[in-house]
Amino acid sequence: MGVAGAAFRHDVVFYDGGAGLLPAVLPFVEGGVERGEPTLVALAGRRLTLVRDAMGDRARAVEWIDMADIGRNPACLIPAWRTMLQEHDADAPLNGVAEPAWPGRSDAELSETLLNEALFNLAFEPTRPLRLLCPYDRRGLPAGVVEEAARVHTGVDDLVTGIEHARLMFTRPLPGAPEGTAGIPFDGATLGLVRGLVRREAEAVRLHPHTTDDLVLAVHEVAANSVVHGGGSGSVAVWRGAGSLVVDVRDPGVIDDLLVGRGSIELASEHGRGVWIANQLCDLVQVRSGEHGTQVRLHTWL
Repeated sequence: MGVAGAAFRHDVVFYDGGAGLLPAVLPFVEGGVERGEPTLVALAGRRLTLVRDAMGDRARAVEWIDMADIGRNPACLIPAWRTMLQEHDADAPLNGVAEPAWPGRSDAELSETLLNEALFNLAFEPTRPLRLLCPYDRRGLPAGVVEEAARVHTGVDDLVTGIEHARLMFTRPLPGAPEGTAGIPFDGATLGLVRGLVRREAEAVRLHPHTTDDLVLAVHEVAANSVVHGGGSGSVAVWRGAGSLVVDVRDPGVIDDLLVGRGSIELASEHGRGVWIANQLCDLVQVRSGEHGTQVRLHTWL
């Protein structure tokens, strides 16, 4: 199953547990090497080691990337792949294996991973000869994730279907804050109150001072975007999640760019610059925007 244009392909392959990974991806990797085409493999941890060891001497012909590094925040994956593509001839075929959703990731991470998978279908030129194969562990991942993975890769020769599904995912609101979470309103004159709230909450859960500074800056940039582009005001709520500090910024504006914050800083629109900065500073950033307004949810691991 996959989304395909004239040359771009974005396929999924399912496997059952660790022993199923090699037969799922090895033929794809070996095929790229045999054809003399650049081939990249991005897997997390021991999965990367498993496939690399199985390639033996041929492993030297493959670029190996730790997905736990480049895919820690899924929103950074599209710019990472764009950067890697710039290192290769635009007309030459390039093959990539990428597993951004691995067992053990949180529900929020998996949700953002699936949105990012859908956004891949509009992030690259349909004529670019790029073949991506995304393995999903049916045994280790929730059934809903596996089902959605099939949807975001479904639509062979119908890139439009994949893009429309991405739009539906982007405009669907995130789950609400935990019951009892209090939010505070803000406008241009009260951004200092937002920074103070975030700093107090970060210090209360004993975040490292540098991490606290990063989170405060990221929230400020997002909230400032709300003031300038989101109607002049918004609200912010902070709570402790399962292993993370979560900050949720909302405003009544609407973002039309589904790839907001997923480009380079040079290409980021003025509206998307704050989200781009947040993506660099936070462990996970989720953006949803539609008739309900805009939500930017920032996660920092404890």
